[in-house]
Amino acid sequence: MRKYFFSLLTIIMVAIMSVNFVSCTDDGNNNRLVGSWSCNNHYYGGSYGGVDTYTFKSNGTYEWSCTGDWWSDDSGRYDYNEEDGLLVITNKKGTSWVYFITFISDNSFMLIDEEGDDYIYYRSN
Repeated sequence: MRKYFFSLLTIIMVAIMSVNFVSCTDDGNNNRLVGSWSCNNHYYGGSYGGVDTYTFKSNGTYEWSCTGDWWSDDSGRYDYNEEDGLLVITNKKGTSWVYFITFISDNSFMLIDEEGDDYIYYRSN
């Protein structure tokens, strides 16, 4: 009876530990933001124009490009918390921008910038 009890206890403990191990993931490396996203109504300098594209990688880095006349590209690191929608982007020069993502789906997300302007990005990959 004692041997049966310890065997059952061991099986239960292994099952609990397995569930805990599977449920613990690194949110920075496993989020729906990973991929390429484009917005075709980028606003800068008082007018709309250009296609704004972010590529967020699972290792916490990003690449950014815009077809408008004001910027061409940038890259650096990002931190995204899907629970509160906070997205912080820091380029290689150390400049940071704070954004808020109000919704995200498999195909699109809405981003609000520091000035309160909102943009819808669509998955481009």
